[in-house]
Amino acid sequence: MPITINGDGSITGLSVGGLPDGCVDTDTLANGAATGVKKGAGSILQVQSTLKTDSSNFTLSGGALSSILFSVNITPSSASNKILIHAHCSVGLHSDSEGQFSMELTKGGSSYTTLAGDAYGSSSRVLAVAYAGDGTQMVYDQQTVAATVMDTGGSTSAITYGIAVRLRDNGSCEGRINRHTAADQNAWDFMPTSGITVMEIAA
Repeated sequence: MPITINGDGSITGLSVGGLPDGCVDTDTLANGAATGVKKGAGSILQVQSTLKTDSSNFTLSGGALSSILFSVNITPSSASNKILIHAHCSVGLHSDSEGQFSMELTKGGSSYTTLAGDAYGSSSRVLAVAYAGDGTQMVYDQQTVAATVMDTGGSTSAITYGIAVRLRDNGSCEGRINRHTAADQNAWDFMPTSGITVMEIAA
């Protein structure tokens, strides 16, 4: 078929692969022209992140899950795409009892045990655990716990992933994100961060 340049600027008769090698490069493509569909399996399609740098208080009671401490939203472009999740949480506790706590993932506002440990008796299924000290000295202790997991988007609607924590025993205590729970502030204290990053990965 002959190649024809039409009056409206379009070209007919040009077959796929008909252009010489090297005549189309990155600069020739418009920004955003290489869509998620074109990028292929394993490509990172988008990244969303929340970083909490301030300090805030929360309460742990009766072994119940805390309120959601921070969260991030992502809207997958395909229901079959994967969502890579990395979260870290810096926690200080003030309690005279057990100082072990869990970091747990929520999805859509509810605990998401799909990405937690297997069921084992009455044990709580969690994402990760840490130990923030013991006895009265816990007021000055804090720990950072982190985890990376892979989820499946499951839809093309917005998804909210969040992080909450739980005390190991049935007692209650004050907790604080990104700082210990003592009232004083000293030069040797640390002020870390907590956060969650999600990436959509092409399936």
